[in-house]
Amino acid sequence: MRIVRPCGFTLVELLIVIVIIAVLATIAAPNLRDLLKRNSVASHANELVALVTFARSEAVRRSAIIDLELSSLTGGWTATTRVRESGTDLRATTKTGVDLMLIDGPTDLAFNSRGYLVDPGNPTTWQAGGISITLRHPDCTTAFHIREIKIRATGQVEGGYDPDMECN
Repeated sequence: MRIVRPCGFTLVELLIVIVIIAVLATIAAPNLRDLLKRNSVASHANELVALVTFARSEAVRRSAIIDLELSSLTGGWTATTRVRESGTDLRATTKTGVDLMLIDGPTDLAFNSRGYLVDPGNPTTWQAGGISITLRHPDCTTAFHIREIKIRATGQVEGGYDPDMECN
């Protein structure tokens, strides 16, 4: 006669596995929240860089002055790209529900027909030295939750984070 052994796991073995999973989840949860904040700030900074680049390229392509208007919203930001002469909106973007804030920098940008960053009030004057726009997550705890976008007087755009920046 053959002895049949039961297959499967005992209750004690299952409880040990559940405890191990709970401990690992407790360790990983804060890192996951931080990663989500970092990715949110980085993706919105990249989108803002794309909008600035779009405005500059349209200014050159249309040989016209293109305005880019930025504004902070509660829990987000909005940007509108517009042809100055005709007032035609080229692209409008609103980001809500993302809890990102435009905390520093001008709200109106303008590019001339050569792609240079100019004074929105006087498009014949360059923005000497360029400008800087800063995005920050409201639950900022580290420099990774802040992104600075620099626009040079020549219209070149660069974005990134500075490890020396502080959440204020």
